[in-house]
Amino acid sequence: MARYTNDQNAVIGIHESGTYAGSIIGSTFWIGQVQSHDITDNEGIIDQRYLGTASRNIAQFIQGPRDVNGTLVYNPSDMRLIFWSIGSTRSVSGTSSTFAVQEIENNVRQSPYTSGALNPPISFTIEDSKTTAGTGQNFIRRIRGVVPNVTTLKASQGDKIEVNLEYLGQTLEHASGANTTFIALTRTPYLWNHTSMTLAGSSVDTAKEVEFVIDNSREGPHYLNGSRDISIPLNGNRNYTFNLTLDWEGIYAERLYRNFYKGGSTFNMTLDMNADNSAGSQHTTFVLSGCIIEPTPGIPSPFEGISEATLTIKPTTVTGSEWNSFLSGGIYGPY
Repeated sequence: MARYTNDQNAVIGIHESGTYAGSIIGSTFWIGQVQSHDITDNEGIIDQRYLGTASRNIAQFIQGPRDVNGTLVYNPSDMRLIFWSIGSTRSVSGTSSTFAVQEIENNVRQSPYTSGALNPPISFTIEDSKTTAGTGQNFIRRIRGVVPNVTTLKASQGDKIEVNLEYLGQTLEHASGANTTFIALTRTPYLWNHTSMTLAGSSVDTAKEVEFVIDNSREGPHYLNGSRDISIPLNGNRNYTFNLTLDWEGIYAERLYRNFYKGGSTFNMTLDMNADNSAGSQHTTFVLSGCIIEPTPGIPSPFEGISEATLTIKPTTVTGSEWNSFLSGGIYGPY
């Protein structure tokens, strides 16, 4: 027998079967430089007790509702999964590598999902494989019907951009054969120095850390439909949160605090990530509209060092654009 070692672990994305719009390059896609993947595979066993057994012990174990969800942490070189978290992605007409994302509501059917009905959100498959020497000894799990639930894009000083994706899945299949063939990409991920922002038209030059959170509040219902697995996830209320930590300086202080926090005025902001080696090769821009600052900004007065502020910004709508030369001629998935 052989042990599973970290260098033989792999996590990839797979396009689900169905009729997709446009052209997709390959059945698999590279998620990014995955740092960790934690799967919660709950068989929902019910401990049954009832009168008449003349015992204090559990009388019976019953197979209950089956749920699978997980958390995926990776360093992105594209915005595929972040765009899927926001809504519907499309290729921009007349280009081969430009994509746009816009919010989409429950009256639109985005993808075939795994069961093919009930206006589902965008879904895909994650394959988590542990391979080793010997026939039939691989440990492979494929989670089908994966939908992003809470997605956090984080940028910190001197570090790689990080995405934390909490997802819901519909089913988990286990196998011991060969894993799916894929190509590991060596493309440089987005970095902190690729990142810049504007807030109400002014550049933010002293940001230390940002967290852009997309929360879809999705739930997996267990209908009376003959299955232990969830049905199509329900889209709850969508919430965006943009947490910004920065050195507090005069150019921001009066305007942000007086006009936008105390005055209640809304504003727009942009988050720009430009990793281009050549024009249009690796570049993403998010536009956050109708923003307010809420709750009270954290603006302490320390006895030493630079005064720092923490702002929680809530937009009403978000759109995004990406330029990705690697995906020239294809699109991100089933839209």
